[in-house]
Amino acid sequence: MWKKNANKLSKATIEIVSCEKWNPEIPAGVYASLKDIMTVPIVKFLTGKNPLLVQTEITEAPIEKATDTKGKEIDIVHNVVLYEDYSKEKIEKMKSKKNPEKEAIEEFKKLSLGSINELLLASLTEPPSLLSRLPLMTEENLKDPYWFVEMGIWKAIPKGWEEMNLSPRYFVGRRDVLVNTNVDNKYISPNFLKYDPSFKEKYVTFKTRIAKIEKGFFGLEIEAAGKSSDLLMIDQNEIFYLNQPHQFAKDKNGWLMFEDGVKCNYNSPRVKGKLLEIAFKLAPLIEKIDFLGPVLNTLAIQNECVQIIRNSLNIVSFQREVDKTRIGRTDSVGKLAIKGQGQCHGLSTTMCSFLLPFSNVLGIDIKYRGGCTFGSPNDCISHAERHQ
Repeated sequence: MWKKNANKLSKATIEIVSCEKWNPEIPAGVYASLKDIMTVPIVKFLTGKNPLLVQTEITEAPIEKATDTKGKEIDIVHNVVLYEDYSKEKIEKMKSKKNPEKEAIEEFKKLSLGSINELLLASLTEPPSLLSRLPLMTEENLKDPYWFVEMGIWKAIPKGWEEMNLSPRYFVGRRDVLVNTNVDNKYISPNFLKYDPSFKEKYVTFKTRIAKIEKGFFGLEIEAAGKSSDLLMIDQNEIFYLNQPHQFAKDKNGWLMFEDGVKCNYNSPRVKGKLLEIAFKLAPLIEKIDFLGPVLNTLAIQNECVQIIRNSLNIVSFQREVDKTRIGRTDSVGKLAIKGQGQCHGLSTTMCSFLLPFSNVLGIDIKYRGGCTFGSPNDCISHAERHQ
């Protein structure tokens, strides 16, 4: 009979399902057997919709204030919700799932800079719950500008970021490629850091430009003493050694390890709090970056971002004076960033730890190096480190 009727229906489909054996003595058994495998095809045929796909999950049930028979105030939670009883906005709110991490970020965002500083200082003794509730900050997340947007920290990624991120690191025309070669190391000389073969010792210079790229070699134009430039063919491995982004060592926990013994755990509540503070400070500048626009404009914003990161770190040098209220003997970069003091290594390690997470977004290669500072009133040396 059912086959005969089915043939009379246009676009009919036949689905054969099995159910438990009928037991007239236990009517409930009938309903127990009418599971999704039976009811879904019927409902789908009658309505044209799959009920399993259109189910609405209510994550925040409506609560109504009331009083019980003794006059005591109580909350009535409505677990059964009729669609027509509520506005579209109310229903969307009930359907939306809470995100504790985003809520923590929003709570942090509302704090003043003074309150953030107090929160971070309090974390030196015991991390406040707000810092612990902030989202995990993995290297993958921090390298991805879309993560900052998704979490509500930034409004948009930098313009042209994807194009910049896919562009080659080395190309003809790139300037300021570091190379170790024979240059004038005398600071007072008009030929400072220019190529001069009369200097037998080699020093690092940045006064270069990539003129050509051949298999395994870079052709570098180097500013030269007494003439415009010289072209030197440099093995690519020498270029990579000085110009590739630094690959930092990690301990067994995955924390960054620096040569001065300081470690950086990006999921430490202290570090997460400081990173989030910096991210919110960078937000207005992130919106201004345009990697497809004028290079000098982008460079100026990048420099400003680096300065903001440094100014957000509450660490001073021992050269000023020893401040016994500050932390100087620790292996925690979080403590150093909140109220620390240190010398060259301590300062550079702390700065590197908080610049590194934003380097990919800002289009900056971090190269942690020891040696001389370009522009300092000292002759360059190649056998000892003055700074890091």
